[in-house]
Amino acid sequence: MKHTLRITVLLVLLFLIAHFLGLIILNEYTTEQLPLGLEPPEIEETTSFIPVFVGIIIATL
Repeated sequence: MKHTLRITVLLVLLFLIAHFLGLIILNEYTTEQLPLGLEPPEIEETTSFIPVFVGIIIATL
């Protein structure tokens, strides 16, 4: 391993804390009404994550 176990655990914890903090902040901003009477775009329920996931896998190979 490049780092010791202690440093690796610390890095993973910082990563997880940053992501959870980002999700909390995102949740706070997405629940508010948009200004000037704007409406958020409609979300298609049929959209799947599979094509995006396959594209990422192909790009990393």
